[in-house]
Amino acid sequence: MTVIGRRDTTHDMRVIDLVKVNLTGANLHRANLAGVNLAQAQLTGALLAYANLAGAYLGRADLTNADLSATSLHSANLVGAKLSGAFGPGTDLTEAHLQKADLTNVGLTTAVLAGAHLRGAN
Repeated sequence: MTVIGRRDTTHDMRVIDLVKVNLTGANLHRANLAGVNLAQAQLTGALLAYANLAGAYLGRADLTNADLSATSLHSANLVGAKLSGAFGPGTDLTEAHLQKADLTNVGLTTAVLAGAHLRGAN
């Protein structure tokens, strides 16, 4: 994950596929995971502070109690994701797709939700 998180995305030849990966409690602080496919990934309690997940696919991912402080989730797909108890002050959720996401007890102080899609979110 360190190598993936530090890669130069301009050299990516295709989307990095991490579907159903178990990263419970992983330290991904400042990782560059822009555009990565993390569908159904287990990210419970993961440290994603200041990470770049812009355009990432996190459909039905479990981010319960994850630290999303100042994380970029601009245009990310979080449809059906579990974010309950996540901590996300300053998170950029501009144009993020959060339909049917579980946002119970999510701390989004100073988060940016401009243009976010929230239909059916809890």
